[in-house]
Amino acid sequence: MKKFLLPIILFSGLSFNLKAQDRIEEAANFAADYMCNCVNKVYAEIDPEIRDIIIKLSTMSEDEVAEMMGELSEETIIKIGEQSEIMSSEEKSAEFDACNNKMVEELTKKYSDVDEADISEEEMLGLMLDRLNKKKKCEFTYVLMKIGMAQKTEIIEEEDVNDSDSGEEGQ
Repeated sequence: MKKFLLPIILFSGLSFNLKAQDRIEEAANFAADYMCNCVNKVYAEIDPEIRDIIIKLSTMSEDEVAEMMGELSEETIIKIGEQSEIMSSEEKSAEFDACNNKMVEELTKKYSDVDEADISEEEMLGLMLDRLNKKKKCEFTYVLMKIGMAQKTEIIEEEDVNDSDSGEEGQ
């Protein structure tokens, strides 16, 4: 009897894990699609040529960026500056944040059975970014999210340095 019981228990556990993994995959796809659609609407006014340039620049080294910028026309460089101002405006930043907050709210409702015991927030973000990176219509969203994450990391690291500096002064 024990010979049959162990495989049944193992199969049940494996089946449960596969279902949890399926829900995680569904949740990651939902999050990526939601962010992609929302962010594309927020930044719909950005010139497609400038979007493509920003996407290309995001994958280049500093030297390659400098070289490419040197090859662009003055008109295109001016356009990049104008479009960058629009993209980094408080209004667009607030709309981007609203997309993210609404996505988290909808994700939490729709996938309430997926929790931190199944996947951490960082892992879910990684899966979502992976999905965005693979979809042609979502490349711009992917780049913006990567830039936002890098800026957030810099701010956190800067705060940590400032906190440790201030802690040493009081000693």
